[in-house]
Amino acid sequence: MPVRKILVPLSGRYDPEDPESLDGPALATAFHVGQRLKAHVEVCCITASPGEPELSLASWVPGHSVEQLINLIEEESEARRKRARASFEASLDSLAERPAIASDICSGFSARFVEHVGEIGESVSVRGRLSDLVVVANSPEEWRLQYRPILDAALRDTGRPLLVSPQKSWPTIGSRIALAWNGSIEASRALTSLLGVVRPGAEVAIMSVEEGGALASTTEDAADYLRWHGVESEVVKLEGDVRSCGDVILDRALDDGCDLLAMGARVHGHIHRAVFGSMTEKALSRAQIPLLMSS
Repeated sequence: MPVRKILVPLSGRYDPEDPESLDGPALATAFHVGQRLKAHVEVCCITASPGEPELSLASWVPGHSVEQLINLIEEESEARRKRARASFEASLDSLAERPAIASDICSGFSARFVEHVGEIGESVSVRGRLSDLVVVANSPEEWRLQYRPILDAALRDTGRPLLVSPQKSWPTIGSRIALAWNGSIEASRALTSLLGVVRPGAEVAIMSVEEGGALASTTEDAADYLRWHGVESEVVKLEGDVRSCGDVILDRALDDGCDLLAMGARVHGHIHRAVFGSMTEKALSRAQIPLLMSS
């Protein structure tokens, strides 16, 4: 399915002037892809409902402190809204081709800044299910726990492909694509998602790791599937095992100059936050190239 609507959920937690801010890379990546695919980019700042914590806090916070605490939460929420809006405006100003600012459905490259009141995970899930692609930026190791709710919800609860941007900008995305293939359901979904973002003339390499000498027999079939959709690809057979396959594929993708790695994302848990499979965690922890992930 072609990508027509891209969602960029922002928390506004990070200052757009900070070079390590996560909002900037996510927006830059979404606008890059939106411009190339002539898609609509919806930038959504998720904020808490005013006064929402009052009932849950009143039972254990002294009465005179509840109002003060709620005021602090609302002040921080307003600050996050301003930071998210500032990131959106700064990203627009950096574009050579500015998108149309869409208040209604339109054709071509367009964008819109919206606010959504609610809990982060639920908000990402609801809005993500009505998008073709969700874009987030990966966080440094030390920030991961406080940022993961957005990434977790996008992978676990939207049913949509997730484009994870590294913190450094990439001049191109999708001109040379590596597909991590092992014949699994998740890899099959990644293969389908790839068709929504592949650009004409893009180079595609299907990378499969021989795990204990047994290479998935469906690798050639995956190439044949892409050919039916007008996409030529090469099959790259690599040696490794279950523990090393993530590193093997990532290293080869980087060595080959790939600017996108499409892969299945395995989610094992629903308690508190997602528990990802080993290759998924490996790709997220290294995060040196854009990742197109499907669960």
